[in-house]
Amino acid sequence: MILRLSPFRDIVKSTPHQFLYGECARLLPDSQIDFAFLPMERERKKEGLELVGIRSHRRAADFDLILISNSYAVELINLPYMLRLANIPYSTDERVLQHTKPLLVMGGSNALASQGILYASDNALVDALYLGEGENNTTALVKALMDIPLEGRRAKLIGLQGVIPGLKVFGAPWQKIIKAIYADTEVELLATSKQALFDSSEATTARLQIAYGCPGFCTFCFEGWERKPYREVPFEALLRAAHSLRKETGADTLEITAFNFNTHTEVVRLIKELNRLFFRVNFMSQRADILARNPSLVHYEVSSDKRQYTIGVEGISQKMRSYFHKDLDKATLLHVIKLLLAEQIREIKLFFILSGLETDNDILDFKGLLDSIEKMKIQSNRGVRILCSFGLLVRMPFTPLRYERLLLTEQEWEDVVSKVRQTVQSSGYEFRLTYPYEEYFLSQALVMTNQFIAPTLEKMARKGLVYDQSLPSGAWKFFCTEVKWNSSFIKEKTEDYPFAYDFVDCRIPSSFLYQRFLSAKAGLEAGSCLGDVCKGCSSCNREQRSFLANHTISMPTQRDCEEISLIMKEKAQARPLFIKVDIPKEYAGARRETKAAFIIKQLVNKIEAGTEAVMTVRDVLFDGDSFEGKMISWYGQSVYAVYPFSNGQRDSLACALSQNGYLVGQEPLSIKKIGIRIENALVQDGQQLEKIASQLLKDMYMPYILSRKGAVTNFTIVPKALKKHVVQSCKIMDKMILLECQSKFDLSSIRDKGYIAQLLIE
Repeated sequence: MILRLSPFRDIVKSTPHQFLYGECARLLPDSQIDFAFLPMERERKKEGLELVGIRSHRRAADFDLILISNSYAVELINLPYMLRLANIPYSTDERVLQHTKPLLVMGGSNALASQGILYASDNALVDALYLGEGENNTTALVKALMDIPLEGRRAKLIGLQGVIPGLKVFGAPWQKIIKAIYADTEVELLATSKQALFDSSEATTARLQIAYGCPGFCTFCFEGWERKPYREVPFEALLRAAHSLRKETGADTLEITAFNFNTHTEVVRLIKELNRLFFRVNFMSQRADILARNPSLVHYEVSSDKRQYTIGVEGISQKMRSYFHKDLDKATLLHVIKLLLAEQIREIKLFFILSGLETDNDILDFKGLLDSIEKMKIQSNRGVRILCSFGLLVRMPFTPLRYERLLLTEQEWEDVVSKVRQTVQSSGYEFRLTYPYEEYFLSQALVMTNQFIAPTLEKMARKGLVYDQSLPSGAWKFFCTEVKWNSSFIKEKTEDYPFAYDFVDCRIPSSFLYQRFLSAKAGLEAGSCLGDVCKGCSSCNREQRSFLANHTISMPTQRDCEEISLIMKEKAQARPLFIKVDIPKEYAGARRETKAAFIIKQLVNKIEAGTEAVMTVRDVLFDGDSFEGKMISWYGQSVYAVYPFSNGQRDSLACALSQNGYLVGQEPLSIKKIGIRIENALVQDGQQLEKIASQLLKDMYMPYILSRKGAVTNFTIVPKALKKHVVQSCKIMDKMILLECQSKFDLSSIRDKGYIAQLLIE
């Protein structure tokens, strides 16, 4: 079982469950892999709720191995709650005594800050903790355990500590655990692995990781320190992975993931070539200083249809940006905003971090920055939306700012926050604070505690306190009544402070972190290693240091800008072909995006060079606008528009579709008649079906004459109503409602009542 600690709704865009699925699917058939997510609030209110797999509905306690992904700090409080739903003992010690079946192994981007799971140094809410990048090592873990009998499995897990990099097993002898790093970035493993299709609005979106780690030294950034060193996936490997993604997922949209997208050596070629393979290519995080130094890159990105930009300014003043080691002075920041305002974009989001240590001078500097931006906006682009978003600084472990003092009361924050809010609003901009104080306080306490607080999380679980988009009222107060902080935890920390997880070797010595903290306080910055000399953090080997020192980024030429503009224009002007398709019954209740992914996957795998021929598809009948709100769950036949990447490909695509057995039209296919078979597995009674059919016809203003003959009930539509071209006939037989309709029918009155329609078109 692959277990996420948040509802599927909240992590639908994230990749850890897909990554873990791909790792497991190298060894196991699909039927042996399942998923579980935090139940939604309405489900949590049900009596006798159990944690089960979403596919097999098998009890979590009956699985052999549960792989848990902890993605961010505050969701960690959901882990004991989910163990309670699963009827799995909370602690390692209890599970050993009770000989429970599943082994619990947790990893994820918050693993190095997950010390809240500890009851003691060798007793935790999980049986093992995986630290670092799990590529290939997760597969190795599954392989090592899959053929071991139940009675020997726990002993085998203990024996894997020291064998599988990054694996800490509770119950194994103490030893240093070296954070795992994926060295062979010649292959992008996620995109070239098997992937599960989830029914969601994101079904047609896939993700491609183009680089690992970060070359920067931002003092606040957990990922930047936790994921060092910086490594790139080669351009050709990424193209192969992109083709694989389209065939595996049926995606038409690509999200490019990297801590800083525009540090990749081949950023220009990537944008261009990936846009030849996907309808949309989205990329978010990138360094502002690189944009500022390369105006052609800004124009190139906008030419590729990027219209919204997020700039991580972080510090509100030059002093605070130096404290955060952003390497971003005011002149550079204003220059990149000026470049963006000169382009046809819709929105600039400025993201800041408040440390709580800001002074009135910092506020004054911030006011000057906003005034300068407003002047440029008035001169260049009055229509662009600019908003200011703020996060509160979470001092994270294994970063230089772990030594900074903690602020865990609203009184300590309110003066700075209120002054910044007033400054933003008086300048005419929108102010956003990313999360409430109590959520921030709990996050900060969880990631920095060196106490054993698992008993407190267990008590919260028993009280039903979980994190679901927000903390329940009283959660932070209850936490504080159970956990008492000493002064050494709150105040600024010395170099020898006993932080949690002292068994972890993060490949960067504490002395380096502490010196960076002192430099931050002094406002000293040392720059990045990218294209420069090594800064001595010890995370890189010789080859990696050489790569960073000699790193360059290819920037776009005028010809590149013209080519990407032409690609985007051709995609925008592409005219569709129309085909008749069959949707299997298993997709009856699926979203339109999920059905579209199914159709795209079929097409790109059937057609030669399909990944370069089929851009996207759209249902023009039953998931189209004309049936919005009128349909029930359905499967069967429909008409889809199939878009090529350019009109020049239209004829060859039509030929390829015909050769693969599709009925193809240059214009929307003419539909003469639609046959509808409506059934409900829970409704077998003929009289009840008659009531439903009668109600449907009345709702569509179709008067009828009722007659019965044997096991068949006929609803004969009166001749005058037939002229409306809505319903031509209706009868009940074989425990189904059978309709013959034209394109104006409406089934909305039986939505959400468990009915499924099979559609046949002529």
